[in-house]
Amino acid sequence: MWKKRQDVIREYYEVLNKTDRLNTQFKIIDDNVLFPSIVSISARPSVGKSLLVEQIGHAFVRNKFRWLSCQLELSPYEIIKREIVYNNVSKNNVNNYFIKTLNNPIDVVEMLSINNLYHTVDRYRQQYPNDKILVTIDHLFLIAGTENGKNLQPVFSDLVKLKKQGIYLIVLSHLKRDIYLPERCKEGHVNNRILENDIYMSDTILQYCDLSFAMDIPYRRGITLYSDAKVPVKKNNIIFSTLKNRNGDRLTYLYEINENLNFSFISYID
Repeated sequence: MWKKRQDVIREYYEVLNKTDRLNTQFKIIDDNVLFPSIVSISARPSVGKSLLVEQIGHAFVRNKFRWLSCQLELSPYEIIKREIVYNNVSKNNVNNYFIKTLNNPIDVVEMLSINNLYHTVDRYRQQYPNDKILVTIDHLFLIAGTENGKNLQPVFSDLVKLKKQGIYLIVLSHLKRDIYLPERCKEGHVNNRILENDIYMSDTILQYCDLSFAMDIPYRRGITLYSDAKVPVKKNNIIFSTLKNRNGDRLTYLYEINENLNFSFISYID
């Protein structure tokens, strides 16, 4: 069934007026996620993308969302252990912390396949029809049935349907190891930036995501001057590069991560 254009415009403004801007304290999210969206975060292993999505998830909860965390890579116990660290919870206060957060609207899925992805999330939406919902998937290529990452089309087909039902979605993905090639690690050179083609399965991911950004620790690639802008970077600096953005500009963000595993925004570098 079709809709008249004036009805679509009217619905758009009704949704816009009812939508509160996010205040997650992650500028790359707050600047760019205005409506239910599919967001992809890509990085090489051990850069911190799982850590980032955990902290974003808790920030959504503080924005009165319900969070379904699909933890397909790390165990829930590993995640909880890390949560204690980045919330700076002392050993003496661990029990009090869990008592305080026990009733937070967070639920966990440990197994997910292409055969039950849509059904699982849709049932969750129906269970909580009055809640705003965030779903995070860590990791996109661990959804059983994706043929080792060779066919993500069915996954994104389900994600698009869920987005249209009002679900906010964040999925984690890979960057190719090519970013460590010598020609990609030149000091103060445009080639040391992360590019669209550096995302594994970039054609499919960039086609369907509303916002796609990459995480990079240039120092690990021997880089202390990032991009042709020659931005100084240190050991604990992380670059968030926007590779696609349907809702705004493709900005680059400079962050640092401290000893308690918290991310802090420093500046835009474009």
